[in-house]
Amino acid sequence: MNRHILKTLENIERDLSTLVKLSEATLTAITKATEKNRVRSAKLFGPLRDPEVRNFIFQSRQKGHGFKEIERLLEERFPNDPSKHVPRNTIWRFIKRVREGRLAEFGINLPKE
Repeated sequence: MNRHILKTLENIERDLSTLVKLSEATLTAITKATEKNRVRSAKLFGPLRDPEVRNFIFQSRQKGHGFKEIERLLEERFPNDPSKHVPRNTIWRFIKRVREGRLAEFGINLPKE
């Protein structure tokens, strides 16, 4: 009977050491995945490089305007300057990146209300 108990205890000990090794490997994999998917900065293209356009987008969002409406307002504000016209999807992507903090290195953060 003692032999049977000792054999069972050896099996349990071996299984536990295997679980510890697996959990360490899992933790390492999760850590590497987290480091790999770290928040990356984003670049500004086209009209979003202009601080006047960015400020106008921020002000419009604070007033509750939708993305399509902001697109229209930009075209009305700069009728003779198509280089300052921003498509709706680009406005959405810009706001999303600012919220995620991906433009903070350029000094672009959501304005404090």
